[in-house]
Amino acid sequence: MMKGKAWITARRDLIYFGLVSVFLFGLACSKLAMSVSFICYLLFFLIFGDYRLFRDRCYQNRGWIYCLLSLLALHSLSFFWTSDVSAGWNALRVRLSFFIFPILIATTFKWDEVRLIQLLKGMFVLLSALMVLNFIRYVTLLNQQAVLDIRQLSWFGSHIRFGILIAFSAALCLHLLWKQQIDKQFAWLYLVLSTSYVVYSQTFSAVGSLLLVLLLYWALSLRANRLSRTVFVASMVAGTVLIALIARNFLQPLVACGNFQEPSKVSLIWEKKSSWPFFGKDRKGQLLQRTCERYLCSLGKPLTAQELERLSKESVNNIENGFTDRHVARGGILGRYHELKYQYHLAKDPNGHSLLQRIAYWQTALKIIAENPIFGVGIGDIDLSLKQEYARTALLPEFQKRPHNMFLTTWLCCGVFGVIILALLLGSFIYDGVRNRVWINVVLMLILCFSMLLEDSLETQAGASFAGLFLGLIGSKEAIPMWSLKNV
Repeated sequence: MMKGKAWITARRDLIYFGLVSVFLFGLACSKLAMSVSFICYLLFFLIFGDYRLFRDRCYQNRGWIYCLLSLLALHSLSFFWTSDVSAGWNALRVRLSFFIFPILIATTFKWDEVRLIQLLKGMFVLLSALMVLNFIRYVTLLNQQAVLDIRQLSWFGSHIRFGILIAFSAALCLHLLWKQQIDKQFAWLYLVLSTSYVVYSQTFSAVGSLLLVLLLYWALSLRANRLSRTVFVASMVAGTVLIALIARNFLQPLVACGNFQEPSKVSLIWEKKSSWPFFGKDRKGQLLQRTCERYLCSLGKPLTAQELERLSKESVNNIENGFTDRHVARGGILGRYHELKYQYHLAKDPNGHSLLQRIAYWQTALKIIAENPIFGVGIGDIDLSLKQEYARTALLPEFQKRPHNMFLTTWLCCGVFGVIILALLLGSFIYDGVRNRVWINVVLMLILCFSMLLEDSLETQAGASFAGLFLGLIGSKEAIPMWSLKNV
């Protein structure tokens, strides 16, 4: 028995590395692999862990570990003012990989640079394969009209979480390229693939995260030579002008789309072109008549039976599929832009409109926070409180979601002190990253902050696991020599 334990202990670092590898694989495409590897890592540490090393590393990383444990304690204490204990435990269970895994990695993992670089290269290959598979599957289903929403692009999990993982993997690839630890051709190929995928996915959180990555590493290149500085400044000026023009166009009011004057006559024309009932609903569950009206408006056509009769077969298919604009039907960033512009200027009903729904989520959360500013409502009563408040809004039950802002959700969960500690945790990593020139740490924190502003990023297993894994791998004091660019 003792010999068996000694044999396992001698291979402790290799086992930790293997479990992190499985966890990273699970983060990309398997919740089961994530859960199993996390539980095995925890159990292995409890049985075979080096507790002296654990103690020493806890002391070295005590600043952010105290923040993390304080946040965990606040979440746990909120059970005292939670009525739905079952929902509370569910929420806490999902967050455990964010609270526990970074501490486990920081206090047990051996930063073998060669081995870690191999792990990251393997991750790039895996993500490349998944991106290609996602694209091929989505295009195939799109041609078969089996999918109608770009959010169905991700095959193995949340399109948001996968998009953010791709954006951060691009940062890791740039870091290795900067330190000349990866083949240049492979790195640039991966950067082109990941950038193309994120842009195609139209996931705002992922696109914004990727822009943060590219902007920061481009800024770091300013010291390289005069040409780099000139190109950077010129690009910033051009980018500022472009953003100003887009903002000006976005804020220009749209002309309200009217209604058919003779809907019964129009319906007869429509029924000759389509088997879908004119007074029924399209594939997205919207009123088909209204979809027709908005589609004609997007073409700049009058709402008449004659114009409907002139529509091409492609346009009829678009209307049947629920697309209200030809740009939206084609997909891409331009289509998303036109949809958001319509929502901002003309949409009154928030149901089914992502921008208006988010505004409704934030307003509802802030109303509840105003009534419970110090302690929140408790980790288990968030849904119950939101449901009661949503009853006073126009949101239908199927569109009543969490706040889509992790800071607001944390405030609802455990009050103002929870938000303060979360901000301190993220801020401390940014401070350490700047001080030690660990820019990949700064990138990670900026991505987390950005995604937390737009999503409940710690409310899903994938989101909590993403944050937990990379906080441990990059934020630990022992990892500074691996990630610092001080001597580069």
